[in-house]
Amino acid sequence: MSFTTRMLRQKATYWAPPAGQQSAYDGPTFAAPVTIKTRWEDKSVAFQDDSGVEHKSNSVVYVDRTLVVEGFLLLGISSSTDPSLVSGAKEIKKFEEYPTVHARQFERKVLL
Repeated sequence: MSFTTRMLRQKATYWAPPAGQQSAYDGPTFAAPVTIKTRWEDKSVAFQDDSGVEHKSNSVVYVDRTLVVEGFLLLGISSSTDPSLVSGAKEIKKFEEYPTVHARQFERKVLL
């Protein structure tokens, strides 16, 4: 087990962003919530989004899989189907993925 895997001891809920889906009565519908392993750090970090605009994060979260920008993360477990109604759920602003030293695994990080 690598360092990047060992440090992921917290559980979080991930909602993938809508893929152009619209419900009959509401706005876009998110994918079903998925529980993932994370290391969640509430800290401010300056970063540029994919279009080059500078932002400051509220949280930096190391995750066990590839996530998508505009999805949502919540520290803890939720079964809600709409993350915009869940207190504490935050939108993913940037996703970064880097190979480890031996390139056998990846370190994945999202900025919220």
